[in-house]
Amino acid sequence: MKLYRLIDSLWNSFEKRRRILSLFVFLYWFLQYVLQALFFLSLVQVHDYHSLFAFMNEMDAYTGSILIRIAYRFITIPTVSVTSFLSSLWNAMSFFDLLFILLTILWFLQANKKKAGLFIGGNVLMLTMLFIGLMIGMRADSIQSLIQCLHVLSLCSLVVHIVFIVILMFNLVQNCLKWVKTKS
Repeated sequence: MKLYRLIDSLWNSFEKRRRILSLFVFLYWFLQYVLQALFFLSLVQVHDYHSLFAFMNEMDAYTGSILIRIAYRFITIPTVSVTSFLSSLWNAMSFFDLLFILLTILWFLQANKKKAGLFIGGNVLMLTMLFIGLMIGMRADSIQSLIQCLHVLSLCSLVVHIVFIVILMFNLVQNCLKWVKTKS
């Protein structure tokens, strides 16, 4: 019975439910950014033909990230068009990803508009940069120019992901502290 009351006390007000939704959304995106940062950290180490293909063999370790799955499916499509991009986008998503994207949208509807706008703007800018880099890399005329493009792209993306991780950690701690205040 004590466990039931404890669980009930965690969800008994609108503010607490809002904090828990924020916590779930922050944790999901935090894990996504950590996986992506690890991916770009290993991509930075690609420096020649053999390390590129060794990296591609290890790429399955990073399929927990939705961005990496989308990029991988985008690379494997034979022709680049809007419909093929949307098809690869849809095929890369799992039920779990769709659920957390829906929760993220719900969080945006109740969140601070400035924070939500910065989060959306930063992610859209990052995605645009990544897909432009992928397009440039796909048009490379040699493996060495592809590796150079991937190196620059991975360095820039690693820096951006580290910034996002720090921001999300700050917001996560801030959200937990506010949640503890509302609990008491």
